Amino acid sequence: MNSSLLIREIEKKIEPIFQKIQEIELENQQKVLAAFQKHQVSDSDFNPTTGYGYDDFGRNKLEMVYASIFGSEDALVRPQITSGTHAISTALFGILRPGDELLYITGAPYDTLKKVIGHQTHVTGSLADFGILYQDISLKDGKIDMEAVRHAITKKQRSLLFSDQKDMTTVLR
Repeated sequence: MNSSLLIREIEKKIEPIFQKIQEIELENQQKVLAAFQKHQVSDSDFNPTTGYGYDDFGRNKLEMVYASIFGSEDALVRPQITSGTHAISTALFGILRPGDELLYITGAPYDTLKKVIGHQTHVTGSLADFGILYQDISLKDGKIDMEAVRHAITKKQRSLLFSDQKDMTTVLR
């Protein structure tokens, strides 16, 4: 079989995959355009602001657009939030108070989140440092142990976390 024939054969096999990708692209583009229209985004919303950003209508509209696209109640869109761990820690520090308990139901969290929680070692400025209690529950046969979760939930419970990542821990040797 010559290379041209092989290429055409492969293209034919993967055509449905690319078709599906294009459908998703169009659907997502429609969501974005609908959100821009819904919130009446205009060129003035892209003007730079000075000072503290009070009444920054462009930023407020951007957050409304994100919330509409992702189907959420609200959104916080900031270039200062630089990673998923940063976003999660911002949320946890916003909702947890001293004496509250955080329950992680998919085993121990990944390395960077352990530092935020203050898991296993004392970290100044961590959730543990602020008096927030922490407990994790291991997976049972690769699944959430619902019975253990039911027994672990207390009146101090304010947050429950899980991860769809089996293990994001890095090991340095």
